[in-house]
Amino acid sequence: MDSFINSEMENHLCFLLELFYPGIKAKMLNNKDNLTTLGITKRQNYYLQYNAEITIQKIKCLIPKMDF
Repeated sequence: MDSFINSEMENHLCFLLELFYPGIKAKMLNNKDNLTTLGITKRQNYYLQYNAEITIQKIKCLIPKMDF
C-alpha cells in the first residue's frame, strides 16, 4: 500500500519539527520500520487509532541517542 504522505509533505513535516525542537534533526522512519512490521496494533472506530504508549515503547529503540 502506498503512503498517504508524499515526499514533499515529509520534507515539510521534518522542517516544522526542526523549528519546534531546535537542535534536532528530524527523520522519517523507513518503510521497513512501519507500525505493522513493529507489531503495533490499531483499531478503527470512526477514525483510525493507535495506542500512543505502546507505540512509543516499540519505536524508542529506533531513535538514535544524542549527546548534548
